Amino acid sequence: MKRIILAVLGLLVWTQCSDDEQTALEYQDSYRFYVYANLDGQPLNLNAGEDDYALFTQLKQDSLGVWHTIGTLARDSNRYRHAFQLRFRSDRVAATADEAGFAASFAVGPRTLADASGAVRIPGIYRFFFRPDSFSGHQNVLWEYEGRTYYGDSLRVDSFDARTNPYCEIAMRSAGVFACTPLVAHRIEAHSNCRAQLNVHASYDRLSAGVEPVLGRIEAIQWYLDSIPISEGGNWQRSLSGSGQAHLVEAEVSFSGGCTERLAKLVVPGPANCERHLIYQKRPFRKANPDNLGTVELVYFDGQGKRFSSFYAQNEGSFQIEKLKLLEAKNPLGPGLHNHLLFSGQALLKSADGESIMLHNIHGSFATLLP
Repeated sequence: MKRIILAVLGLLVWTQCSDDEQTALEYQDSYRFYVYANLDGQPLNLNAGEDDYALFTQLKQDSLGVWHTIGTLARDSNRYRHAFQLRFRSDRVAATADEAGFAASFAVGPRTLADASGAVRIPGIYRFFFRPDSFSGHQNVLWEYEGRTYYGDSLRVDSFDARTNPYCEIAMRSAGVFACTPLVAHRIEAHSNCRAQLNVHASYDRLSAGVEPVLGRIEAIQWYLDSIPISEGGNWQRSLSGSGQAHLVEAEVSFSGGCTERLAKLVVPGPANCERHLIYQKRPFRKANPDNLGTVELVYFDGQGKRFSSFYAQNEGSFQIEKLKLLEAKNPLGPGLHNHLLFSGQALLKSADGESIMLHNIHGSFATLLP
């Protein structure tokens, strides 16, 4: 297969369209190639046409028969230093790139990162594991999830698709020794990693409540008592009539970054040490894909040429194509079809010797060569 390496410079964009100033401006905006990110707390800004940087595109086949279409923003196509690269893998193992295709990799929305374990994380799908707090040992409770009930000491949700439903709602009902907290409920924003714990103390004559962060920084809390809004902010307390009536306490918790979680407890006045909590874990959903077909890999080369990649076992990160279009025939890349994509993401990258770097807030504009 013939390799094609092409450079894109800002000056060339202007030269191609110098006869029409308005067209030239639109053309430059459409086909400007760059990547911006936060690299371990320091800004990373690479632009084709500045500081001798150019975008190089390449189409090649690996030893497994998987095709890779590669875009690299670098100063030199032979020695990468301070360079960023995207590698998209084909849909199928095939003798030619035309037969392999890249439809799975190139679609607007979250894309799957290649994983060296051969089990790739599917974006937007999660596994949840719920259980009561364990200070009292294992005790069965009644679980309510998606309109159905389950009885046991825990509940495992193997596949929750947040692409169709952004909120995971779960309720836990207790009886017997924990009848003083007969209901604990959470509405979880599945895409986020924010988490809080609701603490409610209901003695015979006083009710108090507060929220503490588990993951993330709390910015605001809206409180409800028996479905009526009562206050905003931190802890609060109320006097009770002593009738022993159950009360529903709810907290709508807002975190920095925009995520939210809604927590609720139905409590009955009683001993101060009777409260029960719902504990949960969230894990990515992974699917066997030994050849990593239809996936993408992020690569960074440091100043000495050391290679850091998102391709390692049980990797951490996300990648999303924001916009995608086929470059028109007048583009300055020369012969061959190219995809132009705007992308975003974040990823923990690792080198072959185990050193790691973190790329936050990645935003870029790239082109990749198509068969």
